[in-house]
Amino acid sequence: MKTLTPELLAQARKLHNDKPWHKLWRIQVDSTTSATTWAALVKHSAPVTFDGVTYYPFNVEDSGIGSNSNGNLPSTTLALQNVTRESARWASVGEGFKGRPVELRIVHSAHLDSATHAIEFLFTCDSITIGAEAISLQLESPPLFDIQVPQDRFTESRCPWVYKGPICRYNGSLPSCDHSLAGANGCQVHGEDEVANGLPALHPLLFGAFPGITSGVSR
Repeated sequence: MKTLTPELLAQARKLHNDKPWHKLWRIQVDSTTSATTWAALVKHSAPVTFDGVTYYPFNVEDSGIGSNSNGNLPSTTLALQNVTRESARWASVGEGFKGRPVELRIVHSAHLDSATHAIEFLFTCDSITIGAEAISLQLESPPLFDIQVPQDRFTESRCPWVYKGPICRYNGSLPSCDHSLAGANGCQVHGEDEVANGLPALHPLLFGAFPGITSGVSR
């Protein structure tokens, strides 16, 4: 059961409401190593901005959201207009919508100033049907049993970061790294190279492993 903020609860209890509720849909269209593309859509006559995201007018309909008597997690069918084949073009990008995340945020137009005033649902596109007038996305809740907990795995001696990637942040001239802390081509060596070349000394502060992790109990 979703919990409403006091402000949204007050709006829900009104017998007459002169300001509308909005269903804000954010659909991942494609994801590559360099960029992730999302379509932010709302069935409204004008764009709606919420939590820094602008949702653009589009003919989008859902079949209602709920779970069945067996306690299954929420699911719905989302229909996107396809009269001029605009939605079908999205379905041909990358692997199409299948397996991609879809976010729904239900908001009230009187409370768009704070990200806390939203009822949120997270889905995954399970299947897609393309028709002449609309495409239909079957949305299911994310498979909880497939989620790795904890999300990351931590090791004692090997850094997991991609070399020169956004977390590693090494920007020097050394062409490679052995992902160790004190190895011949490890994190400490890269830190010394940064200092020698007048760069910010980020290493080994950004070393991604944890030497203090216990190796377990010997039996």
